[in-house]
Amino acid sequence: MAWAIIEDGKVSRVLSAPRALTIQGTRLGQEIFSEWSADQLREKGIYPLRKLALDLWKYYHLTDRRLSIRDTEVIEEAEISEKSCDEIFRTKVAELRAKSKDVARGGVKFEGRIFATDMQSLTVLNAIVLGWLAGGDLPDGFKWSSKDGRAIHMTRKGLQKLLRILMVHMAQCKNTEAYHHGELQTLTEAGDLIGYELDIGWPETTAAPIGGWITSPAASTVNIPTPITAAMPRRQPRSVFAARRPVYRFPVPGISGSVMG
Repeated sequence: MAWAIIEDGKVSRVLSAPRALTIQGTRLGQEIFSEWSADQLREKGIYPLRKLALDLWKYYHLTDRRLSIRDTEVIEEAEISEKSCDEIFRTKVAELRAKSKDVARGGVKFEGRIFATDMQSLTVLNAIVLGWLAGGDLPDGFKWSSKDGRAIHMTRKGLQKLLRILMVHMAQCKNTEAYHHGELQTLTEAGDLIGYELDIGWPETTAAPIGGWITSPAASTVNIPTPITAAMPRRQPRSVFAARRPVYRFPVPGISGSVMG
């Protein structure tokens, strides 16, 4: 939580976290922020500060930023206008790629355990597979660590199943990323791009993905789920964006008027 310090009717300072401070010659300890009531703090000129939402910076241009003193709080306000469609599109694509990476390295469930899928774990596993393909075999008593650090005994067949599950998980991440990227390319309005939901269709990282795992010891194959793109209609290809910059339009979720409180 942030606080604004009001002196002589104006905001003189902003605190992003509790700390000791001096107001009009009086030294106040950090503990006042946890021990004093809101009324006591205001008597000393310490008001809670409601800042602009961080997400606004991603999609909007903010100008004429100011701090408005109200009866019980200080509110950060600004005039806002939508960024261009191209700018918002690039931001959305960056968010999409980050989302895909996070899900991909979130881990997969196999035989009741969660196995890591971060880059280091996959690199080590890849080295083992390359040795396997070169004509080697798994050493007796081979074990692979689950995400919680436990050493799990792994047979040749068990490792094959884990590799198939990893393949399904990674393929789903890339399929879902490709689907969302294609959908974003069809959107020509800034508001549609801003409101586009990127959290749909991803495999769960600690449970069965779409279609489910086959983890029975007797199973020799893993069913690969139907890609998300097969069941969802496609829009027309994304056209060239309008040349003019979109202006601010009401309503935008979380925003009231031309200023944010």
